Amino acid sequence: MKYEHISVAVAEDHAIYRTELCAILRCIGFSIHTAAEHGAVLLAQLQQAATLPHICLLDINMPIMDGIATAKAIRQQWTQIKLIAHSMNAEPATIAAMLQAGADAYIPKGNIIELRNKIIALCG
Repeated sequence: MKYEHISVAVAEDHAIYRTELCAILRCIGFSIHTAAEHGAVLLAQLQQAATLPHICLLDINMPIMDGIATAKAIRQQWTQIKLIAHSMNAEPATIAAMLQAGADAYIPKGNIIELRNKIIALCG
């Protein structure tokens, strides 16, 4: 099944993982809105975008602007965008901070089926 109507933005500091994640999301059928190496780049891309993504996947630990600060900034400006924290950092306090910052969910990296299902549930 294709989900091209769901556009996804990705903020991930590891270039190889960012590239692979975008490729996997495209294979599943989502459209990729944009991909950024940290939150500040993502925010700049959103500011310049003609249309907004339906959802942003945010790594928590990124240089320059981490996922928590990015989630707060997106929530202040674009409340309609759904946010998923997508990280290997499963510390309960960090996950709680992401959720308090405005993330709609946390999905650990590597769990593509759960990620797919959550994107569909939030945006389907």
